[in-house]
Amino acid sequence: MERLTPQQRVIVVKIYYQYQSSVVQTQRGLRDIFGRNHVPSRSTILRIIKNFETLFTVADRSKSGRPRSARSNENTESVKNSVAENPETSVKRRAQELGINRQTIWTIMKKDLHFYPCKTQLTQELKESDHKQRRGWSTKLLQLNVDDPNFWQKLKW
Repeated sequence: MERLTPQQRVIVVKIYYQYQSSVVQTQRGLRDIFGRNHVPSRSTILRIIKNFETLFTVADRSKSGRPRSARSNENTESVKNSVAENPETSVKRRAQELGINRQTIWTIMKKDLHFYPCKTQLTQELKESDHKQRRGWSTKLLQLNVDDPNFWQKLKW
């Protein structure tokens, strides 16, 4: 399930206390607001209520551990600007230009900016004469099908 916004969490708390602290009744009440398939789970509701009762806030607790330094907002913004300036630049070259680790740039592009690698596929150019030739082959195949109804089963793919 997607993360709830602070406004949605406030709604969860209000409805929870409106239904005298019943999780099941809260879920039923939230169906009208969030939709039938997007109601928060029992554990989510209880976690939000526990945070509200102990910390007096609906926000998540602060994360412990080492803070992110490589995927900081500044690095994400510089990668975003770099991609906007020249989208054809490789990740390796972009890493050298920005002075950021290649793997970090790759992660920022995929997880933060939602850019995914794609490779241009070259296709054969169609010319005017190709249209006539394709149409001729189509007509010939249709005629073979009329002459022999089992024609398509005899083809070797």
